[in-house]
Amino acid sequence: MRLLLIMILLFVPTSTAVPQGEVYTWGTYNFAFSLPDSWTAAEDGDSRLVLGVPDDVNRVLAGELASGLVVDVRVVPPPLEELRGRNAIEDFVASNRGLTLDDRTYGSRTLPTVDMPPVGGRRTRLVLVADTFLITASAPASLWEETFPILDALLASIEAQPVSPPNPLPLTQHFTWRDISFDVPSDWFMGSMGNNLSMVSMTNANRIFGGATFQYLQLVITVQDHSYIRSALSPDSLPGLEAPFYEPDGALGNPIRQDVNGIPAASVEFVSGVGRGKAVLLLSPRSAYLFVGFSDADTWAKSEGALFESVLATVHLE
Repeated sequence: MRLLLIMILLFVPTSTAVPQGEVYTWGTYNFAFSLPDSWTAAEDGDSRLVLGVPDDVNRVLAGELASGLVVDVRVVPPPLEELRGRNAIEDFVASNRGLTLDDRTYGSRTLPTVDMPPVGGRRTRLVLVADTFLITASAPASLWEETFPILDALLASIEAQPVSPPNPLPLTQHFTWRDISFDVPSDWFMGSMGNNLSMVSMTNANRIFGGATFQYLQLVITVQDHSYIRSALSPDSLPGLEAPFYEPDGALGNPIRQDVNGIPAASVEFVSGVGRGKAVLLLSPRSAYLFVGFSDADTWAKSEGALFESVLATVHLE
């Protein structure tokens, strides 16, 4: 199974907890359920809800593994015509060999369900509700079987209507790294890719939950510093450079020379086995950055390509 994202959990989100042991309705969505005894719910932005005992919810929101069962609910796109009508969970199964999609009954509800192979000592189940709410239930493998009554009761209590994912927020957050800067929506974060030469910026909804593997559809932006070989680079070098989510062995368009806020640049659009994106090589006398946007191919065409262009238009050298 291929990971679309390599996550760096550097950001602890702000959450709003609700009292325990009551029927909970999530924000402005028509999504309600009965909280299990001793559980709490915490909203993480507009597109994520975390459920579990308070200590486990706090651990998950801090980017740590929970000790027991936790349930993560996210807003996902409705079935897309570009995906031949597949919804998010059907497309996930189609993109990952060895997974089986089953229709399982929870109370009076029958919902598409996928059980994931064990990862890091935990078991994970994915359940889609109303085509636009994806539930990830995760627990230690040793406790997996005994969590089913809790999970079944929770899923049986859900009442939900399909919704559209939240619109991207305005580009109000300013990031500076090295001597390059750009603006992104306010709910994005920026983190290291594991070395001093690469950074990644993305929405919280793109993070991997509980060690499970999952493919999200929203835009991810990476910035890679190539200043150390600046003297050897030109716009013609772009197809030979590699960065996360940019696969030069995929189908490439023709490099286009352009100017980004006074910075000489060249760009190329690409299609890989897991998505679609655009890479832009930005050159100044002493700096060279590969600025890459990537998402699922269909959402790139529908919305994320335009969002990437909006972010790119804010790029400046400091």
